[in-house]
Amino acid sequence: MSLFTGILYVLFAPLVGGVLAGIDRKLTARLQGRIGPPLFQPFYDVGKLFLKENLVVRRSQNLFMEFFLLMTIFTGALMFSGGDFLLVIFALTLAGVFFV
Repeated sequence: MSLFTGILYVLFAPLVGGVLAGIDRKLTARLQGRIGPPLFQPFYDVGKLFLKENLVVRRSQNLFMEFFLLMTIFTGALMFSGGDFLLVIFALTLAGVFFV
């Protein structure tokens, strides 16, 4: 069951996160008296980001960002599958080190 939960996290976390970010942006705009962006605007933003030119100062940056993404996915899957909380904190800290 815990492996299944980890796989569900990897598949559905980006979708749920994008919808929640869209709801947040829409709600913030309404509180400010504006109409706000469409609900799926975060997905449009990610699609536009993938179309932009990739500018890299050093090739090692790509490696660090791939490790950051891998450790973040690993951390979320570990947490939602009921893993050790100390290991979750360590993996998330290590992801932050790769990001910096």
